[in-house]
Amino acid sequence: MISTVPVARWRTGLKSSRWDYRLLLSSLAYVLMERIRRLALKGTELARAQVGTLRIKLLKIGAVMLRNTRRIRFLLSSAYPHQDLFGEVTRGDNTFDFRGFTHCRARTRRGYWVIKRKTARKKVRKTVQALWTWSRNNWHQDLKKQYRILCSKLRGHYQYFGVRCNMRAMEVVL
Repeated sequence: MISTVPVARWRTGLKSSRWDYRLLLSSLAYVLMERIRRLALKGTELARAQVGTLRIKLLKIGAVMLRNTRRIRFLLSSAYPHQDLFGEVTRGDNTFDFRGFTHCRARTRRGYWVIKRKTARKKVRKTVQALWTWSRNNWHQDLKKQYRILCSKLRGHYQYFGVRCNMRAMEVVL
């Protein structure tokens, strides 16, 4: 009888689901590192570096994560030995959108690296369009009722998107 279990799985004694999960994670890590190498490291000294070198020089950055009920902040170490290389790799449009915010790398006034957030362009455009459409459809209602509803809508927007470094995006909605 020929076994259908792959030889590596049979030798390690792992069950199917755990083996498949490990294989999936290692495949994902490989694809991620190749994408980083191809897109972010093009033209740098790490363009042809091995995965271990990339892990040591770029991924082990000594960041501190501060978390409370309203925000999560990442503080990148000022003693990080490869700051110039990290800045070169993350320079440009290396931002990502998550939960309506665009996250980007920036320096504080004291010179520390932090991840800053601002309202994503798509969300600003959608909010302005929704407010305009609502105003257009409800212009015939009582003025006090319109005022109360618009204040409620704006208050909700400001309470969610009212974070540090986001004042310019907030002014667009007003």
